[in-house]
Amino acid sequence: ERCIRLALDDFDKVDPDAHREKKIVLVSNCRESQGDVCNLRKELENDRKRVDVITVNIGVENGYGVSRKENECLVRGDMSRIFTYDDITPSGFEGRGLVNLYGIADEICETVTNDPTPAPTNEPT
Repeated sequence: ERCIRLALDDFDKVDPDAHREKKIVLVSNCRESQGDVCNLRKELENDRKRVDVITVNIGVENGYGVSRKENECLVRGDMSRIFTYDDITPSGFEGRGLVNLYGIADEICETVTNDPTPAPTNEPT
């Protein structure tokens, strides 16, 4: 929670009127030890005019406690913004791992958007 709070403070220094789109890339290799990032959800979504969070969970197979869905509460149900690596090894960045890296880069560069409507809707939009 502290790291996200520091990032938000930096956003405030650079863009106090919140005119720019903002994203946080949260890289985790262990479960949260203090605080609860989920407490920041409302602030990220509403109070700060929308800060997108992309989460990269590293070492989900190493026993450090990080799960594939770590920090899921911050991605507003958009599971395409959660990336996982079983561990960090040279071979982990080949094949699927390399595809993951490109996916992370694409997500970082994507324009911040409103949430899609819940499916299914009564009428097409």
